[in-house]
Amino acid sequence: MIASHRVLVARDANGGPLGFIAVRQCDIAGFYVAEGHRGQGIGRALLERCAHAARAIGADLIILVGDEPYYGRHGYKRVPPGRIRLPGPVDPMRLLGLELKPGALSAISGDVRGG
Repeated sequence: MIASHRVLVARDANGGPLGFIAVRQCDIAGFYVAEGHRGQGIGRALLERCAHAARAIGADLIILVGDEPYYGRHGYKRVPPGRIRLPGPVDPMRLLGLELKPGALSAISGDVRGG
């Protein structure tokens, strides 16, 4: 745990890091897979593990700012325009959510706060 983030790390057989995902409450705050290891399912596995952990704590959805062509393959959809506000400037076309409970994306509204 770093500050208020939970960090999940994918490692190779020798314990070396291959990638990570940092989760803050119900949003993904950081996500990376090392260049030489992309396309091997590491990112998918990290996203799935993140969703599993969020379900385990009773979260309704996960939000992130990212590219829809990539995250859409993993079930993420655009957050309806104007439903939530982030603390900094964000391209609303890149604001995505993964419903862990049906209807959660259409029910979300309000401000997202750091912490």
